[in-house]
Amino acid sequence: MYLETNICRDDKMSAIKKDDWTAEDWAKKLKQQADESKEYRHRLYKKVDLKNKRRILDVGCGTGAVTMDIALLTKGDVVGVDIDERKLQRAERLLSDINNTKVIKANVLDLPFENEAFDLVMFNIVLVYIKDQQKAVNEMVRVTQKNGMVLATLEPDYAGRIDYPENKASPLILKNMEEIGADLYTGRKLKYLFSKAGLKTEFGIDTESDYILLKGDKKRLDMFLNQFWVLEKLFQRNGWTKEQIKKYKTEEIKRIENGLSFSFTPCFYAIGRKR
Repeated sequence: MYLETNICRDDKMSAIKKDDWTAEDWAKKLKQQADESKEYRHRLYKKVDLKNKRRILDVGCGTGAVTMDIALLTKGDVVGVDIDERKLQRAERLLSDINNTKVIKANVLDLPFENEAFDLVMFNIVLVYIKDQQKAVNEMVRVTQKNGMVLATLEPDYAGRIDYPENKASPLILKNMEEIGADLYTGRKLKYLFSKAGLKTEFGIDTESDYILLKGDKKRLDMFLNQFWVLEKLFQRNGWTKEQIKKYKTEEIKRIENGLSFSFTPCFYAIGRKR
């Protein structure tokens, strides 16, 4: 369910209208997101030899859920950056007992690091919320060592979302994404952005992780129920009554249980080597 993620923007716009989400909400959502994409991300980590990297930058680290996952897989130093102080405070607490991590407030368009400071720079659902995407990728390449790697694990392409039958939530999700300034076509742009930045790039689409809801109806139902609180906030923001929300939930549960609901948002990855 692609609604809100770890944001590292070139402004201070929140992914949710102000005061709608608490720091606890963000921590819960980003933990769910990290758990759902874990198996898929770990396959990409093997491709870039994460465990043997010496200095790693996690861009848009948010509340630190993915950063912690990264740090536990390597003996190298892991630095997380994000522009949101609320999320960073949560990240600091989460990572306080992990010795090879630290988090810093920073803007991806102007990273506070020297050239070639890292042998691996990575991010998870970040570019979709950045206005100047090419500048962001260029800046990540700047701080990557020669022969080092830049890894985009997941970047959604909301414009490519497919639902059948029509899902009443989908137009609201897309409308919300547009209102917060998300680029609905980000996923399909990844290879272009990486290649234009001078990276030798491998590009692909996620068709296996739990995160894209293709693991069977039982898994889909569990994810729908676990994440329904996110949809409920969206419905409330758009004026839905309790009765409307309850009806939608009941109908969607029945569709999923009976194999009568399909939903797919394409998510892409890119692995770039600096030449």
